Amino acid sequence: MSEQNEDIRTRANGKAGAQPTTALSLKEDQRRELILARIEEVRATQRAEGSFDCFGTATDNYCDQGGCLHYAECMSVSTLVALPFP
Repeated sequence: MSEQNEDIRTRANGKAGAQPTTALSLKEDQRRELILARIEEVRATQRAEGSFDCFGTATDNYCDQGGCLHYAECMSVSTLVALPFP
């Protein structure tokens, strides 16, 4: 294992007094902003492709755009967006 990978693993595990550097360590408002930015990024891509700009809008875990390149991520994001943010 490379020294860099070991350093990342050490920080992620919280050893040696270091704080984790993953998205999980971000404050809730920062996480929300990242999710919303990703939604807008994908929607802009969808508009540029001439597709529906519906990323993140699936309700009740249903979407009729199964052939979409972003389908799997969209379903995950839609579930997150449906949850109330603190």
